Amino acid sequence: MAPPVQLSQIPTLSDLYKNGTLQPSTPDPTDTPLPTPSATLNAKVSLIRTSITNLATTCIVNAANTSLLGGGGVDGAIHSAAGPSLLSECRLLNGCPTGSAKITSAHALPSSYIIHAVGPIYHRHRKAADKLRSCYRTSLELALEKGKEEGQDASIAFSCLSTGVYGYPSGEAAEVAGREVRRFLEELEEGREKEGGLERVVFCIFEAKDERAYGEWLPKIFPPTPEDLSAKEEPAESESLPAKPAAEEAPAVSKDTSTGAPQARKLKTSTEDLGKDDWEAVEKPNEATSDEAADMSEEGEKVEAVEFGGSDGEKVGKSIEEQKGESKTDAVQSENMLAKDW
Repeated sequence: MAPPVQLSQIPTLSDLYKNGTLQPSTPDPTDTPLPTPSATLNAKVSLIRTSITNLATTCIVNAANTSLLGGGGVDGAIHSAAGPSLLSECRLLNGCPTGSAKITSAHALPSSYIIHAVGPIYHRHRKAADKLRSCYRTSLELALEKGKEEGQDASIAFSCLSTGVYGYPSGEAAEVAGREVRRFLEELEEGREKEGGLERVVFCIFEAKDERAYGEWLPKIFPPTPEDLSAKEEPAESESLPAKPAAEEAPAVSKDTSTGAPQARKLKTSTEDLGKDDWEAVEKPNEATSDEAADMSEEGEKVEAVEFGGSDGEKVGKSIEEQKGESKTDAVQSENMLAKDW
């Protein structure tokens, strides 16, 4: 397993503007006017493309299903890396309704807590945006609560919710996520309480389609300040976001001794380039999301992981314990063993 990525190694939006990795939005008269640039917000929001299981933030947000009992994609990777004790704790939570989230310990992960958020199935919810927005707000509230309990600012890293087999378009999801995070942080700054807040909100992406979506929408929601642009450094060799390194490589984000700003590294640009160190491989299921499973979970009935296991509700035929025993062999035998469905 690669070494944990510390919060100090994760670039802020301000850092990404300065090193040229993130570009300002091109003005368009037909678009909604950009919000007022905020140095405070740009220093609190981060974007990185890596495996969320390696982030040493206070909380990471899992793209869970209503059973909370694990599955494929990011959900399966988090359960696998956290260890079987996570499943034992999740069994005590009695599932979670769509649009909400519940929190557990992070067990063997470098973070302190895992927030399990259940995003909406895009084509099944007329108000899918409201459900998705609720996932982000509930997760932020849970992280803030932990910060207050510990008397210090917390940090939270989001995976991309509902953009896998739940079918939520990456661009629409990125807009919902970015606007809700900005709204929450602005409300927090207005009524700041001394006993703890949010130090950082990280958007942790894994697939190229999500990288493109966030690269488009974050500059529209968190535009650069004049200082971000005036201090702009020479563009990095690649405009991709900093990636998690393999174990034998240097850290994904290094400090420039002259400016102290993180420097971007070239990313793998497609899932075909991803290796074992980039993700815990999970086989893509052959069956589509079960409507019966979604209906049962929405009503709060208990759903067993052995029947409904995908991170976005896809149906699988094996339990988490069975999948663990086969993961190493399967990852070598098939190039289709990619985390593409979360």
